[in-house]
Amino acid sequence: MAECLENDVRKKKMTLEVLGTTIHLVTDRSEEYVRSLADSVEERAKKLMLTGKGCSKEVALLLCAMNDLDGKLTAEAELTACKNELTMIRGID
Repeated sequence: MAECLENDVRKKKMTLEVLGTTIHLVTDRSEEYVRSLADSVEERAKKLMLTGKGCSKEVALLLCAMNDLDGKLTAEAELTACKNELTMIRGID
């Protein structure tokens, strides 16, 4: 279960447990949001561990992180392409 100790209005110290590993962090996000992220990662990692032969929790978590980073970088590249296209369209008018 996540514990939240308020440091100030924006930053909170939290303790999470994901796949049996305790993680301490400081965040300006809500406890509910951070817990939902941890729950999502844990669920996806558990599925990988069940379906992947010999997939350890470390490998499963690494695959989740790589997948999420790929999604982020792809979205950033697509956003940059859209911005460039919009800039070109605006320049034509």
